[in-house]
Amino acid sequence: AYLQRCLRHDLSGACCPQLILLDLNMPRMDGRETLRELQREPRLRHIPVVILSTSCDAEEIAATRQAGARAFFSKPASYQGLLDLIGSLGHYRCASDTPEQDPPT
Repeated sequence: AYLQRCLRHDLSGACCPQLILLDLNMPRMDGRETLRELQREPRLRHIPVVILSTSCDAEEIAATRQAGARAFFSKPASYQGLLDLIGSLGHYRCASDTPEQDPPT
């Protein structure tokens, strides 16, 4: 809903986020469906999407990458792990322009 409002008010899409963190198991519309919707909208397709999930399933990782996600990370179990992940995501956003390149862990 936020992204649709953003696009309605700014037809160029300039107000859109620079990075989207997406949980696969969201209520109502899950992350897989959200990723498909993001890829369908030309003004949103360029935004890097990083998946955060409790899953470590190789097929799930491959499927989200094929659907357009730039990276896939398992949710950290500790607060420090979360801080480390956030730091990595900042580095990734600044240093990576290709889907194949993941941030350092």
